[in-house]
Amino acid sequence: MSVPSITVGDTGGLISLAIPVVAPEYHHGDNVEPFGLFLTNYDVTIPQTIFDELYGLASEADETLLGNGESPPKPDSDRLVAAAAAVVTKAEGNGYEVREPYAGEEGHDDPPDWDLDGGETAAIVQANGIEADAMVSDDFKSKTAILRRLNETTEWLSSFDVLVEMSEGGLVSKREGQAVAEVIVNARNWEEQPYVQKTILRRL
Repeated sequence: MSVPSITVGDTGGLISLAIPVVAPEYHHGDNVEPFGLFLTNYDVTIPQTIFDELYGLASEADETLLGNGESPPKPDSDRLVAAAAAVVTKAEGNGYEVREPYAGEEGHDDPPDWDLDGGETAAIVQANGIEADAMVSDDFKSKTAILRRLNETTEWLSSFDVLVEMSEGGLVSKREGQAVAEVIVNARNWEEQPYVQKTILRRL
């Protein structure tokens, strides 16, 4: 059975999956690490533009959140995002590949004008070029616009859809999936996000 190929469509999807690694309230000894499972069970590529954005966010990380044994107070969402971005960038070469989609081989020498941000445009070009099985993005507002440009065979997945796939595939239990989802929702302030709530309530 081949490993599903996934292109990362924005910083948000990876940050969401990595937040439990740095969230103080997540009990690592008892639960799974969704970011690690994501990298080991999918063939992941990240456009250079998105990696550069992650690197910029990671420069704001508070090192007390990155596993040095200290017990910091509950961090605000911006610090959690920065710390999660640092976890992602440190994994480069150990689970995902950073690629430049505008090298000609994917069919574009320059970014096409699709009225999307640079990261999403690069990810679509990359996903279409490598015929990826899916593109991961937590930009819920741009989902329809992204789907118009993706190959018909490439799915749009949020980080929560990835959690659902992991649960349905037996990589995480329902309890573990719900625990991860709760941490992500709290960190990203998505208690009222319609797509997220629908996914959690009906599928996890």
